[in-house]
Amino acid sequence: MYLTETDMRAHLISSREELYDKLGAKTSERTLQAMMLVPREHFIDPNLLFVAYDDEAQPIPGYDGMASISQPTTVALMTDLLDPQPEDVVLEIGTATGYQAAILSHLASHVYSVEIGEMLAREAQHRLLKLGIHNVNVIIADGSWNLFPPATIDKLLITGSLVPSQLSPVFHSLKPGGICIAPIGGVEGDMYGCDMVKMRKGKNSFELLERIPGFSFVPIEGIAGWSRHIQLILTKYNEGFYESFRGESGISE
Repeated sequence: MYLTETDMRAHLISSREELYDKLGAKTSERTLQAMMLVPREHFIDPNLLFVAYDDEAQPIPGYDGMASISQPTTVALMTDLLDPQPEDVVLEIGTATGYQAAILSHLASHVYSVEIGEMLAREAQHRLLKLGIHNVNVIIADGSWNLFPPATIDKLLITGSLVPSQLSPVFHSLKPGGICIAPIGGVEGDMYGCDMVKMRKGKNSFELLERIPGFSFVPIEGIAGWSRHIQLILTKYNEGFYESFRGESGISE
């Protein structure tokens, strides 16, 4: 569909209002207002402007990887669950285009957003600065590992599915009492079957506060992501396979 610039602007305004109405009944006012302050059309493929405010995931412009921009209802839910406060320092793992970080910027004191893809990170930071958002630092790094000193982050939001383990290094920087929102489950190559999980970090473990099934997320990348865990699991089982043979046959090496 081809529209004039004026018609497109009118369509985007109308679509944003429709999204506002759709989210209004199940989204907090703070989250809703923050989302309305962020022009979603700046974070998606320019060829898809007409559907910028549709409630669906969007591909990342110019990126051939698996990552995508989550649908608005999922973004709203994750933001509400996280409940960032004006004094909070928030860590986001998985910047993508910077859409979620932009929303968090209106709710928290400061946002650190970590992206493993260099191109994605640089473009996201440029996009955020262009929109006048200066309290978000996009960091090019493996967000699955320990990037910050322990117990320095108030809230943690993860936008890729995690291995279900409380020992994951990604939790290292969260303060005791801090809140983490993460999709748990799924495996590399099969992003379905994730639970959206809200956890509070205790002194030695996490307290599960909420678990909502039925989400689809791309697995988190990095050394502590699904790929590495699957490799370790397979290695362990492979060793066990040969150990059982040695035990049964008396073979020694």
